[in-house]
Amino acid sequence: MIQQRVMSRVPIATRRKHTDAHDLLLRACATYLRLHGMPCTIINQRPVQDGRGVWRNPGADPGCPDLIACMPLGGRVLLVECKTGSGRLTPRQRAFMDNWRRANAYCVVARSVGDLDEVISAAQKATG
Repeated sequence: MIQQRVMSRVPIATRRKHTDAHDLLLRACATYLRLHGMPCTIINQRPVQDGRGVWRNPGADPGCPDLIACMPLGGRVLLVECKTGSGRLTPRQRAFMDNWRRANAYCVVARSVGDLDEVISAAQKATG
């Protein structure tokens, strides 16, 4: 209820376009990763109003993905951006993932839990 009241005061241009479908996908991906032995965390990107009345996303760099996990084989980082419908990566999200890929992280845009399964299978094949 409080979240709804806060979000109703966020200017339209700065509101996140999260839906119940996005939140369900996000939770399903986190559960899937944990069931497969991968510690993960959901990055909270909900906007808050600072003392000057400016809406900001606290605590995370621009473009930071929805989930960060650790792969069980070799301990490589896995970044997961959940997208529903026709959602696409923003330029900041693409740049963030490109930087982490160059540092040898796995990055995936997940439209379903099956997308994670593909990355995990590929990682297992690559590590032998």
